[in-house]
Amino acid sequence: MAYLQVTTRDYDGEVSIVRFPCPELTAANIVAVQAAGDTLIAALQNVTRCIVTKHSYVTGDEADSQLEQSVNADANREAAWLVRYADTTTFEKYTLQVPGPNSAHKDAANRAYADLTEVNIGAFVDAFEAFVEVEANTVAVNSLQWVGRNT
Repeated sequence: MAYLQVTTRDYDGEVSIVRFPCPELTAANIVAVQAAGDTLIAALQNVTRCIVTKHSYVTGDEADSQLEQSVNADANREAAWLVRYADTTTFEKYTLQVPGPNSAHKDAANRAYADLTEVNIGAFVDAFEAFVEVEANTVAVNSLQWVGRNT
């Protein structure tokens, strides 16, 4: 299975890695997959306080700025958005964590979760669903939950 690996750095310079499953890269789809991945990375940057320092695909292509770290003191890899999503064909459930969540995107009615109607969260969900696939099946995001130590 192919994936997009995104490396983030928090305020203390600590690194976290998120792996988003994606289509296998071929000569026929590489431009489209990379464009969708770029959209996902841009949307990711709006829902985390950490900064994206590099990303790579199975092919090993990298955008590299490894020594940068977030200037936001709230960027903390010990907290994360727990992204719950499901295969839309088999309904199998999956999770992944996005470090350094931005608390401004919490749902006012349920502070443990992101507000899926908020603009930046909505853009992230749209980009995630457009990019991520599991065994050639599309996925649907069910929730983003704030998780971590001391949260």
